[in-house]
Amino acid sequence: MPIPEFNEIKAPALQFFADGKPHKISELYDVLAQHFHLTEEELNEVLPSGVQRRWHNRANWACYDLYRAGLLDRPLSGDFTLLQETEENSLNRNQS
Repeated sequence: MPIPEFNEIKAPALQFFADGKPHKISELYDVLAQHFHLTEEELNEVLPSGVQRRWHNRANWACYDLYRAGLLDRPLSGDFTLLQETEENSLNRNQS
């Protein structure tokens, strides 16, 4: 299986953060790599820039996109946690 696109990573990432506890992004890398059955070769594939692994880049973008959408919070650098939103807040946001 090829490395999933960042949009394919978002739903499993939300499930990972569902416990409401803050997690390091590195924890997500390992758990979701197993979820997607990534090979060692896929895990070690580097971007053309040679600076970052493609898998880490895509997982980072997925979490950043969830953060920008207001679904994740970043209480500390490198940590993410699921935002617990009340139903009332969700309804108010959808009505505006």
